[in-house]
Amino acid sequence: MKPVFVIAVVTMSVSSAAFGQTKGAETGADSFALAVVQAVLQTEFECDRALMQGDISRLEHLVYDGATRTDPSGAMTDKAQWIEAVREGRVRYVSIEREDMKVRIFGGVAVVTGIVDIKWQGNGRDNDSRNRYLRVYVHRQGRWQLVAHQATRIAQP
Repeated sequence: MKPVFVIAVVTMSVSSAAFGQTKGAETGADSFALAVVQAVLQTEFECDRALMQGDISRLEHLVYDGATRTDPSGAMTDKAQWIEAVREGRVRYVSIEREDMKVRIFGGVAVVTGIVDIKWQGNGRDNDSRNRYLRVYVHRQGRWQLVAHQATRIAQP
């Protein structure tokens, strides 16, 4: 079976509250490819919603056991460390808004890039940042799971 290669550009300014809503998807991709892109985006927004709601069981389901996360400071955490910070309330996500999202599918792997405006509470204070991000998802056991997340702070002009 030949691997499916799809590049779908989804240009949007969305908040995670707009879960499942996309605009501007390329019309040249076939309906199967668009369904795959929609499934990846659905997982993306479900992750955001679970983070904002502190839904640990949902995060456990959506994030691959061997996942890694690199934050804008360069600090790297694994799934257990990331989820533990949310569980213990050391980090509380207030809002996550994504834009300029691009989804690329390579068979059972999806790469999502874009810009995210995020507000969170941690280290005893309110924080916010605007980042470029890259997330990698893998399709396994009938679902998409987050396997890697990396964010880079966008310098203020």
